Amino acid sequence: MDRVHAPDFDPATTAILDQEPPCTPGPPDAGGTASLLSHDATTWRIQTNSPVPTVLVLAEAEYAGWQVTVDGEPAQPLTAYTALRAVCVPAGEHTVVWHYRPRAVWVGGAVTAIASILLIAAALTVNRRQPTEPALLSGGATTRSSTTDHA
Repeated sequence: MDRVHAPDFDPATTAILDQEPPCTPGPPDAGGTASLLSHDATTWRIQTNSPVPTVLVLAEAEYAGWQVTVDGEPAQPLTAYTALRAVCVPAGEHTVVWHYRPRAVWVGGAVTAIASILLIAAALTVNRRQPTEPALLSGGATTRSSTTDHA
């Protein structure tokens, strides 16, 4: 993090990443644009245009569950400055989409669905095991329930 405090550091042209990016970004002075198309609580859509490959840094907290695509293809999410989301974007015009899909929600949903199926199966099994024959009383007599309509 000492690099951030260096006098020649420019956060507009330099990103400090947690790992080596899967692309080779072009020179910082190559230019390029990024325009926010839309966003809500779970999705960010960004249009980029750059003459060289670049790293797009989104000033949003990096948090487990965010997935990114570039032109609909999965891309490797990166972490910039230990806390922000970033992704490599090839040269040219592209659409970058970040989706929030936390694994815990999907796992929890799957566990709930399985538990529901098991409970329904158990309830059906218990219903089938209830006696359908009349109960046998001592002495060989049987009981039957009947209702009589008294008018």
